[in-house]
Amino acid sequence: ILAQATFGTGNHTCNIHYLLSVSMSPLSVASSVAVVFLLCLRSESRITLSLENEHEHHQFSGNRLQKDGGESDCIVTPYGGEVVGAMVSYQTNDTRYDPAGAIRCFRVYMPPGVRHRSAALPVIIYFHEMGSTATNACRRGGPLDLVAEADRRGFALVCADANVRWDVPEATNTTADPCDATASADHSYVRTVMTTLQKWPDWFDPSRIFLAGHSEGSTFSTWASFCFSREIRGFAPSGFGLKLHGSAVTKERCQGFNADCRVSVDDGIVIPGGWGACKNCQCSPLTPWRAKNVVGEDLRACIFSGCQDYFRGSISMMEGLFAEVGVPYDIHHFEGNHAVPQGFGSMLSNCFNISNDTAVTQLFRSTCDQA
Repeated sequence: ILAQATFGTGNHTCNIHYLLSVSMSPLSVASSVAVVFLLCLRSESRITLSLENEHEHHQFSGNRLQKDGGESDCIVTPYGGEVVGAMVSYQTNDTRYDPAGAIRCFRVYMPPGVRHRSAALPVIIYFHEMGSTATNACRRGGPLDLVAEADRRGFALVCADANVRWDVPEATNTTADPCDATASADHSYVRTVMTTLQKWPDWFDPSRIFLAGHSEGSTFSTWASFCFSREIRGFAPSGFGLKLHGSAVTKERCQGFNADCRVSVDDGIVIPGGWGACKNCQCSPLTPWRAKNVVGEDLRACIFSGCQDYFRGSISMMEGLFAEVGVPYDIHHFEGNHAVPQGFGSMLSNCFNISNDTAVTQLFRSTCDQA
């Protein structure tokens, strides 16, 4: 069923496009339309809502995008399953991605019955791994199960979308880590997501916004969490931590770390493509510090690490640096390799005090040596 509506809101226009599947409930459709209509009223940019459950509108090669799909990355999924929530998109003037500016997007999912809630919802913003898109996180039946978890635990889910890949800062100075567009072209993207949510404090609780990500999304969300610490409550990196190079690789940090760690040279963590091992870089994506969060507390991390993950060393390095500078954290190890762990959504709810699920804790342990 295809429908389209256009309406004006002062100085700009909001376009709403529907491509609805018969499998989508009327409540899901109505909720998504209402959310984006309200977002549009308070937005300074053109916003588009698309609800879609078809796969013909974008070309994929296997599971990897050949080029960024703009709005399509937030509409179409090559993995199947119902894509939920509302798609928010806007035109940027950043020519680093595209000479004409890039179309960026993200999805916002609100659990059914949100209109009847007496309080604003906590929000988890999820940054996907390399090769994925926002729709893969915002679909029912996906391996993350974040949509089902949002329904069960009562939080809003925002599925962020990279422009092909997240622009993770490759090299930062140990004493001056820029938290602006000079460090990452995606700084303005995160700014837009945060501003959109902050315009509706009666729907999205500004004191309970959390960032999470896996692999490349973990690396970027770690950078974004420190840079936007005063606007979020906490963050959850999964599958990757920190990479040290050059003068940041001290004797103390190398000791007992791994056999390939070389003082003042490299921490020995091998990353495909050589990321984080450039000539002048020291700590990537940034040097952590004891940051304050939106309520004035120390910014806390909830870290996930697979015991057989080939990037497990980067998580260990993150633990070491967090301990050095006093960043509070919890770590959850699980049996597995470089993959999002089973029960990830439930453990996020536990870590962020959104709700408590004691059963899921059996899937995790404090160390990989624990029987």
